Amino acid sequence: MRNRFRKFSCAFLLLALGVLFPLSARVEESPAVAILLSGKQPAFQEVAAGFMETAREIRLFPFELGGTEESRGKVIKTLRSGATPAAIFAVGSQAAELAQKDFPEVPLVFSMVLNPEPFLGHPNTTGITMKIHPRDQLQAFKKILPRIRKIGVIYDPEQNRSTIAEAQAAAREIGLTLLEKRVSQTREIANAIKDLMYLVDAFWIIPDQTVISKESFQYFLETSIERKIPLFAFSGILVKGGALLALAPDYQDMGRQAGNLTKKILAGKSPQSLPPLSPEGHLVLNQHTAQALDLTIPPEILKTAEKTY
Repeated sequence: MRNRFRKFSCAFLLLALGVLFPLSARVEESPAVAILLSGKQPAFQEVAAGFMETAREIRLFPFELGGTEESRGKVIKTLRSGATPAAIFAVGSQAAELAQKDFPEVPLVFSMVLNPEPFLGHPNTTGITMKIHPRDQLQAFKKILPRIRKIGVIYDPEQNRSTIAEAQAAAREIGLTLLEKRVSQTREIANAIKDLMYLVDAFWIIPDQTVISKESFQYFLETSIERKIPLFAFSGILVKGGALLALAPDYQDMGRQAGNLTKKILAGKSPQSLPPLSPEGHLVLNQHTAQALDLTIPPEILKTAEKTY
């Protein structure tokens, strides 16, 4: 897997040289697709690698937005300097926002967006959500730690009202109790954690732009270790950072799903006719965290894990 990722990473860097040439340089050839990456994160690179694996026969022009208005302006200028791309594949929220705002006429396929709601409902947009059904996640959590009964979750209702409703229904079916705490600002998270930590058997972090930050995740981790409360997450990156486990998406597979959607669009399908897809979940575990929590993960569970740290 690592060698294959290196191969695609190298291919991405070589392909990136294409941005030196206007999209109109070979207008007589097949339609071009622009790949917009919000940053240099390895997960973004993995998604792009999966996309390129599936879309090898398509002319691809990758761009990295960078962290400044100047760098984003250069990307917009380059895209507008030649023929309009036939579609845009956006990786991350910043890339998706730029594509939808500055190129609304171009079909957009998004991925790696924590809160996809603003992008859904637009006739020219579809994509791959980061959402694995709450029922699948809760069932995995209970299977691995059958003694848990009460799970605490903190969320912004502006972003995750429907997700929490689904999770509450699933929890009741499975025999779990979901204790929720609503927040509207990041500064409220510390108090929300304090309110829940004496009531729950585990914490669950879901994709939520208000809740997820470097500081809030560190506070979750500290509370998890100090109180011996398992921390469930939605991303392998968070598990690598110290969360106990996640039913996480495979990033390259997300890219492949996006590549297939894009090919359908190039073949004449409208984005509106292609509902957003959800990734398949893979178990990721952190054994060091398990040891810190005085937990033993059964060998049969470890064998099913896609990745362990």
